[in-house]
Amino acid sequence: MSTLLPGVLLGIFFMVVNYFVYGRRQKKITEPFRLRLFASGVQKAAPKAIVAFIMPVIIFGGVYSGVFTATEAGAVSVFYGLLAGWVIYPLFFKTKADVSLSKTIRNSAVNSAAIALLIASAALVGRMVALGGVTKQLIDFLMAITTSKYVFILVINVIFFIIGMLLETCTSIVLFTPILVPIATAYGIDPVHFGAIMLLNLEIGLITPPFAANLFVACRMSNTTMDEIIKPLLPFYGVCLPVLLIVSYIPAIVLWLPGLTG
Repeated sequence: MSTLLPGVLLGIFFMVVNYFVYGRRQKKITEPFRLRLFASGVQKAAPKAIVAFIMPVIIFGGVYSGVFTATEAGAVSVFYGLLAGWVIYPLFFKTKADVSLSKTIRNSAVNSAAIALLIASAALVGRMVALGGVTKQLIDFLMAITTSKYVFILVINVIFFIIGMLLETCTSIVLFTPILVPIATAYGIDPVHFGAIMLLNLEIGLITPPFAANLFVACRMSNTTMDEIIKPLLPFYGVCLPVLLIVSYIPAIVLWLPGLTG
């Protein structure tokens, strides 16, 4: 919930860039043809998209209505995913799954085991950090440099942006959250606000070279090279910074929506 408005804000900035930088370069087509083209695309894609859209509705609706817990939501989403992939799409849309069920289960087991190992290792590191007093030492060190939370936020933005370029998001969250949240709290920063800053930086890092994991996925899906995709993205990188600063220094953008839900 805390990152919903920042995500919307980032999307609006991206749409503005897309319109002014690239939208006007497109070949002019007549408005009736544009509408027919849009309607045709929606008509073809909507039924399949609705099936996929139901999954987040089930997850969030079930959790926030109290029908099931967040853990149970994972099991429900897996069941619905199997139902959609192996029954609904083949039966109604004549679309078959690209991989076998056994391979899907095997890949899921490997990924789940890797995450479980990561969480266990992070818990061990967190315990060592707590027993060694590392967090307190970091707080004292940073407080000696600056007592301003605004300077601390700037430093955290730089740190997490670099981390986002080097590490996968889940890994970064599990490893660094237990260490940095107490420090942020010592500076008077709301943990929810800090989490939103962290996530936004990590996601921007995922599309930023040299590693840019998301860009490699985009290149593979669009059959393009990294060199071809970087240059058109430069204007979008330019608007990420103002959005990041707005979210970092105006906590209400992050805290307003969670505050409504209690």
